[in-house]
Amino acid sequence: MDFHDPGSINALHATSRKHGQEYVAPISLVGNENEQQPQIPPPAIFQTPETAQAAEDEHNKMLPSIAHCAIHLELLEYFQLLREAVIKSNQLDVLFDTLPRKKTTVSYISHSSGRRVLSRTLLRPIKAHDSTFRERRKEKWTRFVDCAYSRFSTWVVSIDDDRKISGKDEVELDPKLVPPIDVLLVWHAFLMKPRLCLEWCRDKKILWVSQVDFPWEHIHSMVNQSNRSFQTPVKNAETFKKITHLEPDLLQCLIQGPKDGCTNSDQALSMQFLSPEKTRIANAMLDMIWKNHDEWVDLMCHFLWIRSPAVEFTLQGARDGYRQFFDLFASNPTVGLTPTPDIELVWLTHQLSPSSFSMFSKTSVGRLVEHNVVPHDPDHIQALVSTERAFRARYGAAYRRCLCWDCQNLQRIARRTLSDNRDIHHFVQESMREVAQHRAVERTRRSHRNLPISYQ
Repeated sequence: MDFHDPGSINALHATSRKHGQEYVAPISLVGNENEQQPQIPPPAIFQTPETAQAAEDEHNKMLPSIAHCAIHLELLEYFQLLREAVIKSNQLDVLFDTLPRKKTTVSYISHSSGRRVLSRTLLRPIKAHDSTFRERRKEKWTRFVDCAYSRFSTWVVSIDDDRKISGKDEVELDPKLVPPIDVLLVWHAFLMKPRLCLEWCRDKKILWVSQVDFPWEHIHSMVNQSNRSFQTPVKNAETFKKITHLEPDLLQCLIQGPKDGCTNSDQALSMQFLSPEKTRIANAMLDMIWKNHDEWVDLMCHFLWIRSPAVEFTLQGARDGYRQFFDLFASNPTVGLTPTPDIELVWLTHQLSPSSFSMFSKTSVGRLVEHNVVPHDPDHIQALVSTERAFRARYGAAYRRCLCWDCQNLQRIARRTLSDNRDIHHFVQESMREVAQHRAVERTRRSHRNLPISYQ
């Protein structure tokens, strides 16, 4: 079987969808909270074995680890959930004045004789549907990000003031200073644009923000492993409130309102929607968050690799492809190249570790290569074609590969069992069974039921 042949891939997808719909976790296999639940994603994916790290060459050690890529996927899910919570909040509809617009239409029955209208009978008024409501609700996210950016600026300045007072020069962030998720969102977007971030830092005369690595391990520790929710630790919440005088949970503060215990700063934030300074840099960053950043978050969450049975295989392939992709930059300096979604994940994960990324980029290519891919740009398609040609010419292999659960898991099992001399149908069936089981678990999770504890 040719795993890259379109006919084979389409047949695999069709068959997998059919079997996936047939496989539903039986009610008898749904356990209670006290019973052991399957661990998806597996906890080991968030840890980097020391033996694996020691076996890599110096150049590969600069790459982001599989664990960091997995934590990145984990964090992106919570960014998406935060946006959905803001957009769907009825309380914020009141606060941001995005309630449905009430409009009533009235119809009549006319009684006439010839061309003369004798009388009209009023029918029951009908409330018209507000067709603009869904789009207008999205405006709340724009306002929320404005608030988050203001809180991020306050957090950065507060930490910088503390560093100046204490005389600290190190760029490593103290674990208790890791901020709430809305501030992490803005910080995440900043580090994804190194040049813009550096320009902002120079403008503010605060350079440590462009140098400190994203605190992956501490972010993963904020995830409640029992219900997969994101929670700011008490110590971090207290520290954030102490140094910024802002409430740790912006969403809850906005929902509850200033009468329910928000601080004065947050009253101004929630009632006046404190706007960030309207500088070119700030506007460029906020525009990037509202558009490209959110679109990329949705793309990564669409693949849902973090809950795939082949998550480690997919991330390892992405990591290898990222190394090859940068080698192409060095050998094709005049060709416009663009990454595949999995390589893009590793690339942007790497940019969140500024020092390591800068060293890797300059060592591989001789300059800082910043991610600047706009999926709907016409130049993106041409760059993808150019990348495919360059990749095949250098490595003799296809550049793009299907990244769905089915294809990735089938390739994982095929490579693992190819030496077993088993019939191909055996590991195809094994792959489809694993994918179906993981999909059943995911459907169960999304329906807020307990997860299946075993599979028949």
